[in-house]
Parts: sequence; C-alpha cells; structure tokens
Amino acid sequence: MSDGLDFYIDAILKKNNLQDIEFFSNVTVFQDGNKLSIEFPRMNDLCEKCGTCKKDVLREHRSNYDRVIYVGNGYSDVCPAKDADLVFAKEVLYERCRQDGTACVHYENFRDILVFLDKTVCLDG
Repeated sequence: MSDGLDFYIDAILKKNNLQDIEFFSNVTVFQDGNKLSIEFPRMNDLCEKCGTCKKDVLREHRSNYDRVIYVGNGYSDVCPAKDADLVFAKEVLYERCRQDGTACVHYENFRDILVFLDKTVCLDG
C-alpha cells in the first residue's frame, strides 16, 4: 500500500523482478500533450485525508492472515497501524504511535526489521 503513485511503484517492482506483487496506490493517468491527472480509487470518502486509505485496504485483507505486520513512516500510516498486530515505525509514524500509545518497534531500515523478526521467530520456536 502506498499513498504514492502507481507508475513509479510499478517501475521499482519491475526493476527488482517483483512485478507479481499486488499493490494499492493512487493512479496516474497520462494524457495527450504532456498532461497528467491523478485518480484516487482507494480514497475513504468519509475521511478524505489520504489518497489511498491504507486502513480500508488492511481491513479488507485482514481475514486472509493470522497476523498483520505493518511497516510505515508517514501520516498515511497512522490509522492502519492501529489495526495491525505488530508495527514497525519510524519518522512521523513512530512519533504518532508514541503519542497515541500504539505499540511499535522503531526501525531505520529493512535490515532492522529482518533482524527483529529473525530473533522473534527463534524465541518463539
């Protein structure tokens, strides 16, 4: 999930041979004459704070998983983080989790997340 734009997310996934990963984002529509527009197909009409309502996406898919691990860093991650089982947060999301009392694990990069999960799996096993 991203509150970013589909065209660059798609390019990054393809570059890393991950084009089969489903993602949800805002949609860029390229038009004739160097014009473009942005569509927000996943906006929550009751809130309208984010172009892609990550909380709605999380809730739609939650029943497919035993646990939801959420990784985020921005304003658009605050609402869905409240519905996750485990939250990795940095920057704005980390500060908001601390203010709101949402439990989270601080991370700097994805390696931090992998190390934490590896240690957690070892302790659980």
